[in-house]
Amino acid sequence: MKTIKLYIAILLASILTGITAALFMHSLNWATHQQQSFNWLLWLLPLGGAAVALAYHSYAPELVNGTPYVVAQIRSGHKTVPYRLVPLVIFGTLITHLFGGSAGREGTAMQIGGGTAGLTASITRLPLPLQKLLLLSGLSAGFGALFGTPLAAAIFAIESAALPEQRKYAILPCLTGAFAGHYTFMLVGSTHALYPLIELPALHWQLIWKLSLTVFCFAVAALSFRFMIRGMKKIWQLTVKKAWLASFLGGLIVIALVYIVQSRQYLGLGLPIITAAFDEIVSPEVFALKLLFTAVTVGSGFIGGDVTPLFASGAALGSSLAAYTGLAPTFTSALGLPALFGAVNKAPLAAAILGAELFGWHMIWYLLPICLLSSLLINYPKRLR
Repeated sequence: MKTIKLYIAILLASILTGITAALFMHSLNWATHQQQSFNWLLWLLPLGGAAVALAYHSYAPELVNGTPYVVAQIRSGHKTVPYRLVPLVIFGTLITHLFGGSAGREGTAMQIGGGTAGLTASITRLPLPLQKLLLLSGLSAGFGALFGTPLAAAIFAIESAALPEQRKYAILPCLTGAFAGHYTFMLVGSTHALYPLIELPALHWQLIWKLSLTVFCFAVAALSFRFMIRGMKKIWQLTVKKAWLASFLGGLIVIALVYIVQSRQYLGLGLPIITAAFDEIVSPEVFALKLLFTAVTVGSGFIGGDVTPLFASGAALGSSLAAYTGLAPTFTSALGLPALFGAVNKAPLAAAILGAELFGWHMIWYLLPICLLSSLLINYPKRLR
């Protein structure tokens, strides 16, 4: 009976998450369009960031960590996730993108799923162990709805949030949540970006050396991003200490960067960068600057997450490597997009499957080793200590 109750709760939470994610996506598209149409909105980024930080401080200071807070409840928490997280994270993300911050949307999607699952857990009064499975399914539903990759969503939630002893019990709930969220999102009229079907190069020994170079570059880029974002957070902790002031100053830095590089293409999600990476070989500075803009934005406390900007940076890095390897930029971009995301988030299996869902399952035999090795290079030294 408890199992039936759990899956009813998962379906209810996932359907609500899919609907909310669709509404959020339409709102995000509107905010992005406004930002691109009215350049002066960028000047409001510092004030917007400060306002969001103050809103969190006033109404839900414990929720300021967002997705890590949801993960903490899944792993060891003794209370559910409050639903007020959902309007707060949507508000914060829309402000970030309306005023030009370089951030993502996956953190918002997963928090929508977690907050909705928390509300459903309170209504259905599930016992704590089942509540944790419901929260995991909520993370899967949010990710699956917004990215259209339900298998990767389920695996990402398990890889990044579940404890080892929870994983075998979480597989079916996460798959149920991911697919229910994804199909609800589609049924209410929302769509996902379409990517090209990738033509694979012939396998030979020279290709192995070229792919080894790409793996090394993806790992270095991931390590650099981690260093930048942690460094930015550390700077604010040691200096200003106030979250609203850190966001205000971070917004000023983003404005300064725009005028230094004389380009606005590094603002927002970075979807035009992804498109360009698959159309032609792009300059190496594109991926580096997108990482820098994102590290400053997210490291200063702006809401939204980093996955989509990592997609853009990874695709751009892969595209630029095509100039040195002689491989097709569509192929190397398709490797870089998931690999950088997987290495930064310690989720190589989810990254490989995400790439396969986006670019075709024939890519999986290249994606698996590339994503696994990129993640291993960046994370293995820590395991030795």
